[in-house]
Amino acid sequence: MTSDPPEPPPHLTFYHSIEFAAGRRTAGWPVIVPIVEMIIGAMRRLNFNGKRVLDIGCRDGALAFEAERLGAAEVIGIDSDLPAENIAFLRRALNSKARFERHNLYGLKTESFGLFDIILLPGVLYHLRYPFWGLRLVRDLLADGGLLLVETATFADANTLPLLLCPTGADSPYEPTSCTFFNIKGFTDTVRSFGFAVVDQRSMMNLPPHDPAVAAPLPIDRTVFTCIRDRHLDDAKVMAYWDGQAAGLPQWTELPQ
Repeated sequence: MTSDPPEPPPHLTFYHSIEFAAGRRTAGWPVIVPIVEMIIGAMRRLNFNGKRVLDIGCRDGALAFEAERLGAAEVIGIDSDLPAENIAFLRRALNSKARFERHNLYGLKTESFGLFDIILLPGVLYHLRYPFWGLRLVRDLLADGGLLLVETATFADANTLPLLLCPTGADSPYEPTSCTFFNIKGFTDTVRSFGFAVVDQRSMMNLPPHDPAVAAPLPIDRTVFTCIRDRHLDDAKVMAYWDGQAAGLPQWTELPQ
């Protein structure tokens, strides 16, 4: 008979609230619970059976473990600040085979872990100072027809133009490391230029359109996008031009996330 897992060591602080045994959960940050629930809702609308899944910015692994529960054949979670003790406790408690590594998004290459059927990018994009390069790297890790599920902070406007709000320092509606806020059209058009079609998009608060020039504080929502990799959308000439511009830049693997 298998005994119930013990309580997590008292010195551990969890980011995610994860059920590790019947009726028992880690004490995560309450403010992110509805965001994680929104992402899991989007995940449950997809087919994970037999898929290879990469969870970028996995933290305690809530989404990686959910992908495993949904039938993924292999799950890898990465984070540049991986909470190793948290992960070790949860893997034991959940009898999980998910693999976790300390790794930076900007250091990802196809030879790092191979290609994936589904990539999760939750709560990462709005922290990226180099968002376009981050999306470019993620694109190359997906098999053709693969799915990219992105959850990010978005600013609510009328979406008449594809816009990127990039505040720094005290101007950020969150905190200084949060510097990349697309509007819906901005994100959709950007990923399309990288060969993705957005097939589903849902926002948490569904804020009415605002004029960010006069709104105070800035109207920031949280949105989850499901995108499919479609090589028919690729414009080889334009991509070669963009990649050619980046060729002389310093090694991107040296950039912090």
